[in-house]
Order: sequence, then structure tokens, then C-alpha cells
Amino acid sequence: LKSLFKALLMITGILSMIKCGKGKDSAGGKIMFNGKVVEDKNFIVLNNSFGKDSTKVYYKHHVLTNADPATFTTLNEHYAMDKNKVYYCDEYRESQTYFLTKNQKVNIVDNADPASFQAIDDDYAKDKNQAFFLGNSFKVKDVASFEVVDRLFSKDKLQVYYNTQFIPNIDGTSFELINNNHAKDKDNYFIYGFPSEVISTPLL
Repeated sequence: LKSLFKALLMITGILSMIKCGKGKDSAGGKIMFNGKVVEDKNFIVLNNSFGKDSTKVYYKHHVLTNADPATFTTLNEHYAMDKNKVYYCDEYRESQTYFLTKNQKVNIVDNADPASFQAIDDDYAKDKNQAFFLGNSFKVKDVASFEVVDRLFSKDKLQVYYNTQFIPNIDGTSFELINNNHAKDKDNYFIYGFPSEVISTPLL
């Protein structure tokens, strides 16, 4: 009986938490964005970072000047685009107000092609011509096969890139990470990160 009573109490508590959570999230049926209630009933929450109404597009509380609301779409929490431009947005803190204020950074991604642009993850993206890291473009040998290995490494079928810089004499197709400081391809082992360069040694 004691175990049954404890189970009933737990279930009751969980149901109460769910009920309270729903009430808090719905904000009485009002629209919530960036931690605030939005009074405009035409406002659309696109994800945790972006929203729009009939005339403006927002990253957090920052207005994306000249963005086109009608065609604006998000790719993830950082990359977004409309019919004319691609955007990379992020938050940062300044040392003087580090614990008090988050600042928003909104960049138009130069030379990006909206028609072919695709986000790979929060950091990397590509279009038909080039790859991008944190909204900055860099040249790769074969865009079609370009993929992300981790935040430091990316590759295509021909080459490997470390911090977006081409590394010579590494085979892109067979390249793989072993752990946080070692990698390999079909011919060599590689040590990286100490210092910020890649050192190769032949496979035994």
C-alpha cells in the first residue's frame, strides 16, 4: 500500500507539472518570441531565433533591415535567407557586460547564391560555388561532395580543410578522425592541434 501511495503521489505531481508547464508556455494563448509576449497576431515564430510579421523579419530582437518577409525562410538557428540574400546571425558577449547582455550579430553572406544555398550545420554551409563557415566563404575543390567532419575539419572527395584552410597531401575520400588529436587517410597518420597545424607521419 505504501508503494502504491508513493506511485500515486508521483503521478499526481508529474501531471501538475505538465499542466503548469502548458499554461506557462502558452502565455494565455498569446504568442511568445525571444522570451516576450508578442502582441501582433500576424507575427510568425519561425524557430527559437527568427520570427517575422507582415513587414519585418527579426533575429531575436534585432530587425533584419531590407529582408523580404514574404520569401524569408530559416535553415537553422543561424542561417536564413530570402529571395535575394543569405544571412548568418549569431549572439556574442562583450567583456565589459559579459554576464549582463547578449548582443546580436546579423551578417549578409557575401556572394552566396540563395537558389542553391544549403546549411550543413550551425557553422557550415555551401552553395553551388563555394563553402561557408560562420557565414564566411572559402574555396573548396569539389563543392558537390563537400561535407563536414567536425568543427575543425571539412573535406570533399579530393581534399581536406583544417579551419577552412586546404591541407596538402591528404586524401579526402579516405580521411577520418581517430580522436581529438589524431586522424588518418589511406597513406598517413596525422597529428593536429599542437600547435594549430597538421603534421603527417606515414602509416607503418
